[in-house]
Amino acid sequence: MPAGLLGILKSAKGAGRGQIPGPELSRTLGITRSAVWKQITRLRQNGYKIDAGKGGYGLVESPDLSAEELRLLLPPVNIIYKKNLGSTNGLALSLCEKLGREGPAIAASVIADSQGAGRGRLGRSWQSPPGANIYMSIVFRPAMPPRRAPLLALAAGLASALAIRAQTGLDVRLKWPNDLMAGKNSSKRKSKKLGGILLELRSDPDNVLFAVAGIGINVNISRKDLPRNLKAKATSILAETGRKANRAALIASIHKELAHWIERFRKNPEKAGAALLKAYSGLSETIGKEILVHTEGKTYKGTASGIDGEGRLLLRTKLGGRLTFSTGDVLKVRGGR
Repeated sequence: MPAGLLGILKSAKGAGRGQIPGPELSRTLGITRSAVWKQITRLRQNGYKIDAGKGGYGLVESPDLSAEELRLLLPPVNIIYKKNLGSTNGLALSLCEKLGREGPAIAASVIADSQGAGRGRLGRSWQSPPGANIYMSIVFRPAMPPRRAPLLALAAGLASALAIRAQTGLDVRLKWPNDLMAGKNSSKRKSKKLGGILLELRSDPDNVLFAVAGIGINVNISRKDLPRNLKAKATSILAETGRKANRAALIASIHKELAHWIERFRKNPEKAGAALLKAYSGLSETIGKEILVHTEGKTYKGTASGIDGEGRLLLRTKLGGRLTFSTGDVLKVRGGR
């Protein structure tokens, strides 16, 4: 497969070797020189720039997202990559019918370069243009009771935030329940939405059998190319850092972080839950703030005092009352970093 050839070309480039003769590639891969040429052609069609000369073949440039890049970075994961897809969550949910209940924490991952019918929370649409952002749905086996499933959305958000921070240095924060936020670099500027999580489940009365975390992140879309109706409240990694990020590397880092948390849940749910809430709270831009919570047609005001063991937001009102929310939209009023 091209990934084998690609791995050789990448290693050669990294070692500063340059071009590799066709006969050497043929011997190493155990295929004919004609088959090598066919694989080179396919890689070029998928966005790779490969020089061919008297010295052989040399990798010049790689796309930041392709099936080959993903399979190199995520070899144990069942990857489905599409140039265009209606909804990554839709396809991922259909896979749950075919996947066995036993296996690694990450069962499969559906990734698209663009979506025709991307979805956010509460049935909202998600803008999904090609060549710029991350649209993926990770299928995992959490083995936990349904009442604690909201913690999985927090885990996916935390994994995404940690991966972006590690890969780009961007100060990403978390807004309950599922938003990735960035851009607050002064007291005069509010943070904007960088991405979001959509969690959907397949469960029986006692256990979540499969969870699908749909993750959408604005990566390399420029500020001017953001949809007009979203410019005031949305941002991207490129807009905040001034640098393009490698989408495949970000995806691999998110998988690694999420697998870490799901494995912890599978081994010791109570201990993992406590550790998750501590880590999540450290990056939260909701906890400790005076906020409005809008849910089921009503709006409540108070201070976000924390998140409980089932992932619910705790609100303390001015009159001393305490409210608990499992879903809702949060608007920060004032306070905090």
